[in-house]
Amino acid sequence: MAAAKRPPTKSLEASRPVRVAAQLRQEIARLLGRDFADPRLEGLIVSNAWISSDLQLAKVFFRIATTDEGQTQLLFPSTSPPCRSAPTPT
Repeated sequence: MAAAKRPPTKSLEASRPVRVAAQLRQEIARLLGRDFADPRLEGLIVSNAWISSDLQLAKVFFRIATTDEGQTQLLFPSTSPPCRSAPTPT
């Protein structure tokens, strides 16, 4: 007689968003580093990514690897709106 399967534990449920966030961080870093030919993005580093447990909300954290204030203003002008868009279904 086979043992009954138990529902997944909380740690197993939390591991998928962590894995997806790590993959998202790697993909965005790859896109910024290789696929975008914008020299202004040269000092931009993807530092972290977070995804909600239902995979509906994602936050990506960046940092700038430069101390030049002028270059920071070129990267992120104060008049530009934040990047918010729904992911495309696959």
